[in-house]
Formats: sequence, C-alpha cells, structure tokens
Amino acid sequence: MGPMKASSPGLHNIPHWFFCSCSFEIAKIVTHILNFSFDCGTVQKQWLGAVVTPVPKVAKPESLSDYRPISVTPLLSRMAETLVVSRWLLPAIPSGTLDDQFGFRPTGNTTCALTCLLHHVTNMLEQCSYVRCLMIDFSKAFDRVNHATLYGKLARLGLPDHVINIHF
Repeated sequence: MGPMKASSPGLHNIPHWFFCSCSFEIAKIVTHILNFSFDCGTVQKQWLGAVVTPVPKVAKPESLSDYRPISVTPLLSRMAETLVVSRWLLPAIPSGTLDDQFGFRPTGNTTCALTCLLHHVTNMLEQCSYVRCLMIDFSKAFDRVNHATLYGKLARLGLPDHVINIHF
C-alpha cells in the first residue's frame, strides 16, 4: 500500500498525519487489527459509521433528491477497503475486463471517459458520415445491485470466503 493521501479523518477524528507521522510505531498493531478483521471476515463496528455531508447537485436545491450524500468513513476503514481491493479483488479480475470502466478506479475519471468516447467517435467518423451514441445514466445504480448476483460473481473469481463475506 502506498503513502496515505491527506484526507478527511472521518467519524473518529484521527487525522491522517497521525498515521503518517507515527507509522513506524503503530504499524504492527494496525497490521494485526487489519489482518484479524480479514481473517474473521468482518471489520470493527466502529469503522462502519460515517460523517455524511449533503452536497447540492443543483444550484438551488428544493428537495432531498437534489442533494448527494458524501460519506466520509474512518481512515482505518478506508485503509481496509483499499487493501481488500488491491490484495484480492483486482488481482482476481481477468485482465481486460475493466478496460472500458472509468468510475471508482484510481486511473479513471470523467475526463478519461470523455477522452475515450471522443477517440472512438473520431475513429468511427473517419469511416462513416455519422455516429450514434446511446448514453445511459444509471441513477442510484449501487442501490439496485442484486446482492445474490454480486456474491455469485465474486465467488466465480476464486476469492477466499472471508474476502467475499467481509462486511464494510
């Protein structure tokens, strides 16, 4: 795991500089806590809380749906999530599977997605006089995930049970 980025401390208000400045002193205990959590397939209950800040999606919000909830979880929880993704999830995903995905990836963002789209459209316009694009906004996509299907796909990746069943 690389250096910790400066970010909001989350619910427990332990600032990131503490982890950076005291990393040598706390490394063994943090490692023990994280490994214990992974082995048990659960994380500390205290890590499940978050500071939620409503951020307006529109200039003049009038209803709750006009806000996007931004949740800031404790740093140890984010550290655990990063380790699960880098240690088990990403290595288990077949190469090439995520090439056209841009969200929730370290190297993916809206600019990358638009650049890729522009590249493909430009290439197609060199061969045809027009291009049709279908854009779909999956509103609240993560709220609609079928958990049984997700668990089945994770199981097919050959991940250890304690990783598949870990609850964040």
